[in-house]
Amino acid sequence: MASTQPLFETHPQPLAYLLEQIHNRNLALPDFQRDFVWNPSDTRDLVVSVASLYPAGSLLFLEQTGGQPHFKPREVKGAPELDGREPRALVLDGQQRLTSLYQALHGVGEYRYFIDIDALIAKDSQGLEAALSYLTEKRAEKEYGTIEKQAARLMLPLMSLRDPGFDEWLDEIIELREKADPEFDAKAFKKEVRAAYKTHVKPLQDYSFPVVDLPRETTTEAVCKIFETLNRTGMKLTVFELLVARFWPKSISLRGLWDEAREKHDILEDMDVDPFWLLQSICLRSGGPAPSVQRGDVLKLEAAAINAHWDEVAAGAAGALEMLRADCGIPSPKWLPYSSVIVPMAAIWPRVSGAHGPDEGAAREKLAQYFWCSMFSGAFDSSPNSAAVKHYQELGKWLDGGPEPDVVKNFARSFDKDLLLEAKTGQRALYRSVVALTLRHGALDFHNRKKLDAKRLAEDKIDAHHVFPSAFLRSQWEINGVPEAERLSPDLVLNRALIDKKTNSRIQHRAPSDYLAEMDEALEALPTILNSHLLPAVSGTGFSNDDYQTFIYERQGLVIAELQVVTGRSLTEQPG
Repeated sequence: MASTQPLFETHPQPLAYLLEQIHNRNLALPDFQRDFVWNPSDTRDLVVSVASLYPAGSLLFLEQTGGQPHFKPREVKGAPELDGREPRALVLDGQQRLTSLYQALHGVGEYRYFIDIDALIAKDSQGLEAALSYLTEKRAEKEYGTIEKQAARLMLPLMSLRDPGFDEWLDEIIELREKADPEFDAKAFKKEVRAAYKTHVKPLQDYSFPVVDLPRETTTEAVCKIFETLNRTGMKLTVFELLVARFWPKSISLRGLWDEAREKHDILEDMDVDPFWLLQSICLRSGGPAPSVQRGDVLKLEAAAINAHWDEVAAGAAGALEMLRADCGIPSPKWLPYSSVIVPMAAIWPRVSGAHGPDEGAAREKLAQYFWCSMFSGAFDSSPNSAAVKHYQELGKWLDGGPEPDVVKNFARSFDKDLLLEAKTGQRALYRSVVALTLRHGALDFHNRKKLDAKRLAEDKIDAHHVFPSAFLRSQWEINGVPEAERLSPDLVLNRALIDKKTNSRIQHRAPSDYLAEMDEALEALPTILNSHLLPAVSGTGFSNDDYQTFIYERQGLVIAELQVVTGRSLTEQPG
């Protein structure tokens, strides 16, 4: 008969004891825990709450000793390094609270916390909430870095409660004040300060947290499930973090593999690659004839699949992204229309990199063609995981000389070019696709005619701005009495181009004919620059004549022409 008793024990533990356990390396964190992220105001509020004896939640620990450890441990941020020492228990729930309190009371981390004793003993005192403040480490050292400075302003460092301790700190303050003022009433002062300390500060040191201890025998699967449950009301643990936990006892450091991959392939970090995408790619490569990349299927990955495919998919993601940057003009994650496309591309990339000579070039061309067809057809708008599986399987056959993937074969029929006449910037994927297409076409900087890349986009604060300014269009509509129903939105995707901050400031609310004339005087190659952005570059167009509707149709034609080049599909027979 199954036991009805819970698999845990509950008992209170004093805060001071818990912090000493952290300091003595007996209490640590599992390595897959997220880093400490609280801001100083959160820590301040927690200190006040605990000192007020308000409930601050329970803590959940997992016994770590007495057998093969469940998880790789790491020290609390700011605490002494474990340096190979095995802690007695790991904190499963309570990292942020314990880290905050440890850093505040031990004087480590980026901030230092102080109690204004004058505010605490004032007749109209509002207690610790009004008296507790924080400063950055550098500023704290400058303002209150010595006992003399603390005595002058009566500022008690919170870390002094631990070392040298409140009584010793107060005795030093009294001694300095007596030297500075022979008439100083040390006895009355000490009584007043100690009374305030006893009421408002000592409860912080005496506070106890309810602690739930899970025994060493708790299964890893149960711990992962507990974690997932605990995080449902906050930030859920990611699949990657759960697998970090599950694989560590099997001698696979998934976090270490990810760190090594980012160090080896800078582009993974540059493009904000999620390690979950690599796990999905592994599912594709290891899933046999019917793979799946749903969350539940990724959680079922076995250690053998990680060992067999991790290096290949990490290199595959890097290779695919390098190709997107070099051949498709994707300089940064900001202009990647669908991140889901990385999953099938990373999984199939070894087939591309494994080809030689002309075969490799042909494979890259096919993958680029697939990319553009996928981006402009909205292939990942719904069921992106199913699309990733389908695309991976069909790409493999295509690279082997088989039929084209459906997303390529059917692109001319599935893509409605009139969508470009209506799409607004809120349609993020199509918006990014158009901008990426101009980057692939070779968009040039308006100042120095250099090709835009990730570095120049960032350094020159280049972003997609209105070509026909909104204010100009609104004024023209008002002047000409254009009804609301006949006004084309200023926020159409086709009314955007990559423009640096200075040029955009010069454009402001001006008519295109006005600012283009000014640019033409300053720039000998203005037509070349406009053409590089897929903008009408000759006189007598809607662009140069301030005719917004005509301009939109003109730019649609330029975008369609470029799209035909990159997809290898004729779109001219579509109505438009």
